[in-house]
Amino acid sequence: MSKRLQDTARETVRDLQMVLPCAYPVKLGKPFTRGDDIADTEFTGKSYIIRVRERITMEEALASVVRDAIMHEYAHARVWGRLQAMTGDHDGHWGMEYARVYRELLGVA
Repeated sequence: MSKRLQDTARETVRDLQMVLPCAYPVKLGKPFTRGDDIADTEFTGKSYIIRVRERITMEEALASVVRDAIMHEYAHARVWGRLQAMTGDHDGHWGMEYARVYRELLGVA
């Protein structure tokens, strides 16, 4: 993983910990080399370790970005359709709908 992506990952974890702290510290671990997932998380008993796969193809990265963007916009469409109006961009209604879209599309219980 490039230095720029490593820096982005570190900054993202740092920013999230400031606004949404976890019960234990969250750290970035060494990248892993095998598997289908782009990232994974492990709990060590003392901290959460997030690892990102060392090599991610451009196609995988773009597919992830496109999938996330479609889920984001689909959540807007569901909220606006349900409320019969275009509401605030990223309010609580949108957040709940985004979570629902994410769970359904990615099969998360």
